[in-house]
Amino acid sequence: MKTLLVAALLLISAGVSKADTIWEYEGNSVRGMENVPAPNPCNCALDGSLTLDDAGNAIAWNFSGAGFELTQANSIAHISSHIINLTPFYTWRIVLEGANNVVIGSYFDGSTFEATDSAGQLGNPMYMYEQGNHGTWELVTTPEPGTLLLVGVGLAGLLLKKRKKPVDLGQWEPLA
Repeated sequence: MKTLLVAALLLISAGVSKADTIWEYEGNSVRGMENVPAPNPCNCALDGSLTLDDAGNAIAWNFSGAGFELTQANSIAHISSHIINLTPFYTWRIVLEGANNVVIGSYFDGSTFEATDSAGQLGNPMYMYEQGNHGTWELVTTPEPGTLLLVGVGLAGLLLKKRKKPVDLGQWEPLA
């Protein structure tokens, strides 16, 4: 009976597992930099990825542009809440702030004029930006966690487990 109860609990808990959602962003080639003539003097574009949990909260990010890379390990993120559950994102506002005044940002508020990708170090004349030409988001397919498979293996192990029979030691005779 205990085995059946444990098996039922394992199956119930396995059903609630879900993979995080990973989105990749591909920006367009930079056409402008402050104090530097175009076209694309740094030969770069803003690219990155954003991982959202089941509730739509950003739990990981990795964006690079103009020779800088910011992740959840080396930056603070300000990510708009209206990114949640929109496939693909219709509007977004992402600002990542790292050490030494490094900032990476991507904005799109629905109009082409309001589309801007930027990256660089504040105060540095090589601050890259692309305005009026937003990039694209693509959902990365991630397989569901192997939880159900692991639970199945565990259940098979429980069912195949042989009950140990008590060892019959026979009758002991007192020592003389």
